[in-house]
Amino acid sequence: MPEKKVIQLEDRIPKLKAQRKQKANRRMIFYLTILFILILAVVYFESPLSNVHTLSIKGNDYVSKQQIARQSGVTKHSKIWDIDEQKIERSLKKLPMIKHADVQSHFPGTVTIAITEYTKVAYLQKDDRYYPVLSSGKIMNDVSGKALPSSAPIIKGVEQGKPLKAVTKQIMALNPAIKHGISEIVSAPSKYYDDELHLYMNDGNEVIVTTSRLASKLNHFYPSVTSTLKDNERGILDLTVGQVFTPYEKSKKSSDKSSE
Repeated sequence: MPEKKVIQLEDRIPKLKAQRKQKANRRMIFYLTILFILILAVVYFESPLSNVHTLSIKGNDYVSKQQIARQSGVTKHSKIWDIDEQKIERSLKKLPMIKHADVQSHFPGTVTIAITEYTKVAYLQKDDRYYPVLSSGKIMNDVSGKALPSSAPIIKGVEQGKPLKAVTKQIMALNPAIKHGISEIVSAPSKYYDDELHLYMNDGNEVIVTTSRLASKLNHFYPSVTSTLKDNERGILDLTVGQVFTPYEKSKKSSDKSSE
């Protein structure tokens, strides 16, 4: 049998010492690295480096970026690690024009706010003042003295609350071409229908319809009826029961006879 090589203890001691020194050095480097990272973290969190440097706001048309920024509470002194996204979203939804808000924070110092707004569907006229009506049924501050968009109808005589919300819901369900063709919506309760409305169209026609069936009636009947009219023929389209079109001339003659 071959003889085993015997290593003397005094030969092994330098190697053991070197190994122990390497382990101690690695352990020290590890602890120093952890300490360095902790120091960097403390410096970052407590210094302006962790402040919000960029606030990006998009999707807003009616609400100004300044108003959104104020409502969010995010400033150049806010800490990126302290941003409560859900809290900011709840705060922004308190603004009547904002339907939804999505807040995202991004390292190292950017906050993005994406806004979805309620649309303006009409203007409520009260005492010669005009109040924008949102798709939610809420009413904004008056915009009297400003140019009103022709694509949004003016509502007159409709009570705030459920009646106005019902009319707003019907307007939202209209085909865009018909919706943009309405100039005024006037409440005109009759002995037959408490929710009767008279719609004055931009093309010169008048439509009589109930609130509950405004969208379904106009979407289905108005284009088909007006497409059959002669040039310059205008009149009153009664959609409360079926579809009855009366030219203005005949309507005027019948009203004259009834007054005699």
